[in-house]
Amino acid sequence: MKKIFTLAAIVGTICSLASCSGKIDKPGEDKPTPTPEEKYVDGSTTIAGHEALDLGTDLLWATTNLGASAPQDYGKYYSWGEVEEKKEYRWGNYKWSDGFEPSTTAEYADLRITKYCMFKVYGNKDDKKVLEPEDDAATNAWGNGWRMPTKQEVDALLKNCEWEWNRVEGLYGYKISSKKTGKSIFLPAAGMIAVDGPHNSTLFCNYWTSSLFDQNEQYYAYSFVYTADGKEGTEYISNTYRYLGMTIRAVCDKPVTE
Repeated sequence: MKKIFTLAAIVGTICSLASCSGKIDKPGEDKPTPTPEEKYVDGSTTIAGHEALDLGTDLLWATTNLGASAPQDYGKYYSWGEVEEKKEYRWGNYKWSDGFEPSTTAEYADLRITKYCMFKVYGNKDDKKVLEPEDDAATNAWGNGWRMPTKQEVDALLKNCEWEWNRVEGLYGYKISSKKTGKSIFLPAAGMIAVDGPHNSTLFCNYWTSSLFDQNEQYYAYSFVYTADGKEGTEYISNTYRYLGMTIRAVCDKPVTE
C-alpha cells in the first residue's frame, strides 16, 4: 500500500530508512531467492540509445539506472538538482545552498537555499517546484526527452504495478511488474550516500524524483523508496534531504504515433 513518510536525518550521519515495523532485514533474510537468470527486461524499445519499457502509465521507464550498464548495476549517485557525482555529499558542497554546514538541528535556521524554494524564510523564494532541464541529471546525461520522474508520475507507477523484493545476479532490489502491460523492470537496492560512503545498499531502493517537497521545509525533495519487511515489500514516497547522494531511474514521454 502506498504511504507518505517523513525521512528524519541527522546532520553528518546517515538517516536510515526503515520499514514500517522498524526492522531492518539483513540481505537475504526471509527473502525469495529466484534464479539469477530470470528475465526482467522484456518488450523494450530504444530511445536515444537507452532501453525503455511501457509499464502502463503515460511514460516509458528506463531499464537501467543513470550511469549503469545493466539493470542490476547501481549506477551513479546524485544530490537533488545536481548533474555530476561528488566525492562527498553534504550541505557544505550542495549546489543549491549557501555552503553553510549545520552541525545541530538548531543551526538549520542559518542554512539558506539558493534555488527551488517556495518560502522566503528558507532562502531565495522562486516558487520552482520541479527541476528545470539544466538541473535534471537524466536530461543532462541522456538528452533527447529523458528526464527524472515527478512525484505524480511515481504515484502512477505505484498504482499500476506490483512490487516484488527480488534479486538479479546476487544483487537485491525490486522487480516492478505492470498490471496493465505485463512488462517489468528491476530497481537495484543501491541505498544512498551521506557524506562520503554508501549506506543501506542491498537493503533499500532510494530514488530521486524531480519534485521539490512543497508542504513546508525546503531542505527536502521527494524521493521514492522501496524496502522489504520479510516477504512483503513496502513502497512509498518520502521527503529526503536534498544534499544526499541517491540513484535515478529516468523516464521519457511515449513517442507520438500517427
